[in-house]
Amino acid sequence: MKILISGTFSSGKTTLAESLAGINTGFVLLPEKASSLKRVFPDLQWDAKYIRHYLFVDQLFSEELMSNDKRIIICDSGIEYVLAHDLYYFNYANYELIESFRHKRYDQVFFCSYTEVPLVDNGIRNTDRIMRKEINTLIIKVLKELNYSYTEVKGSITERVDKIIKTLDI
Repeated sequence: MKILISGTFSSGKTTLAESLAGINTGFVLLPEKASSLKRVFPDLQWDAKYIRHYLFVDQLFSEELMSNDKRIIICDSGIEYVLAHDLYYFNYANYELIESFRHKRYDQVFFCSYTEVPLVDNGIRNTDRIMRKEINTLIIKVLKELNYSYTEVKGSITERVDKIIKTLDI
């Protein structure tokens, strides 16, 4: 089973994904890559096409590498996040590439509400409130385009984890 934890930046995705992965040995985390890249290469231009292509292919490749894992795979962001940013930067998302790479669909999608999560400047993450809201809207658009329904998760990290565990019935 492959679970997607989705939402705009600074919506609690990573905290939620790490919390889920830590409560059950039957879970394995596929971490979000952009933050790691930002730590190592802080001066990268995030609107550069080569960065966007790298993130897209890397996400597809990483998910495929984990596809035979018998544990529940928790994706901290996924292709929807990359495509939403592509729409933001270029007004274009290459949905056809998903089929070219034979991307295996997410079994369950959880969408993190950002409205309760403060936007904190940690020196790495984006702090543009307008962009945060626009990316949120674009992620929902991409999920709809890819025919995903999603369960919105709100509240404290405990409330979010509890809702996911209840939804998954595990």
